[in-house]
Amino acid sequence: MSNTYCVYPFINVHTNTDGRCKLCCHVYGEDYVQVNGKDAILGKTKWDNIWNSEYMLDVRAKMLAGMYVKECGRCYEHEQKGLQSSRQWANENFKAPVLHSNPTHLELRLGNKCNLKCNSCWSVSSDQIYKERKKILQQENVPKWLNDQWQHEINSCESHDWEWYETQDFRDFVDDVAPTLERLYLTGGEPTLIDANQYVLDKLVEVGNRKCHVAWTTNMTTWPENFYNKLDFFDTSEIQMSIDGYGIHNTYIRYPTDWNKVEQNFYKAQELPLKVQLKIYFVYQAWNVFDVSPLIQWLEETQKRRVDFVPIFLEHPDQIHSCVWPIEIKEKVLKELKYIKTLRHRDPVDRIINYTTNTNKFSNENLTRMKQFIDINDKYRKYKFDKIFPSFYEVLEHRCKTLEQ
Repeated sequence: MSNTYCVYPFINVHTNTDGRCKLCCHVYGEDYVQVNGKDAILGKTKWDNIWNSEYMLDVRAKMLAGMYVKECGRCYEHEQKGLQSSRQWANENFKAPVLHSNPTHLELRLGNKCNLKCNSCWSVSSDQIYKERKKILQQENVPKWLNDQWQHEINSCESHDWEWYETQDFRDFVDDVAPTLERLYLTGGEPTLIDANQYVLDKLVEVGNRKCHVAWTTNMTTWPENFYNKLDFFDTSEIQMSIDGYGIHNTYIRYPTDWNKVEQNFYKAQELPLKVQLKIYFVYQAWNVFDVSPLIQWLEETQKRRVDFVPIFLEHPDQIHSCVWPIEIKEKVLKELKYIKTLRHRDPVDRIINYTTNTNKFSNENLTRMKQFIDINDKYRKYKFDKIFPSFYEVLEHRCKTLEQ
């Protein structure tokens, strides 16, 4: 296969929370599948017209010919840094297929219903963030760069039909693909709170498709029994637990998470059948660069079975990127990472070291923007950054005061 080939456009459909389709979840920006010059929306655009569109045919042809595909820039960047990209991972794990009339893999985001306001997230993926940021823009004099960013999110939320997954066309699509589906991935929003996900899972059970590998990402603050009980039916499944720090750090980053509830649900997860894979998805970002060690220590002390630790490298926004800090902090981070004592989770720690070593997002502008972002959010939230992360706050205060002089 060519060095730009990826199996995903031949097997997979990905939806944003507003129903617009992409090649996969790693596609940059707003490069959506096009049908007749318009963004393709699952449930609103006929499925055959999406799967066999000129856009999809062109992407597949370019990949087979070894041509650059602009939507795949993130994977190319990761590969240049020596990191395994999503493209490489997919090609290793999934066979190159004969093109089917239907996808065998689905990545569904059925709306943005959520109960958290994670700092690395945005309005399109959390209705709670949407409500908060709309309120802030109405009441505060927000810096222009942040006003533009948040207003764009709000406009996007308000310009789309959020009932796309309630249409008969969407249900017909699920009915068609359910018998032959091989992998289903659900996220959101918080997928355990989204009722429409039940329809998809129930349809797989109804048609007897036990072999479909079912996975979902969850913030671990809820545990609806009727949702988790469905895992008994499937031969294999996977729970991706989003935890971005230890204790109060996770509460601040994934606001307003109750850490005690996360721990309780983590113990419940370990009681699930062994055929259910458990993974902690750790979004590596500016405020948790020193949380890798305590979180891995907590994991090794509390896990009763295999639980994988999977780092996800936050790409944007730049102001909370993990590599935004000045060199003196970066050196401390690398020193701590290298001294982490773990055999079970050595590989993901080494991946974080490699990423941190080869990535630089430092700029005075990014640090200034980080402080502005923090100060505005903290006015509307219970927990304050200077109390939770005092050493980081001192760095920001010093840098910003120096720039003002």
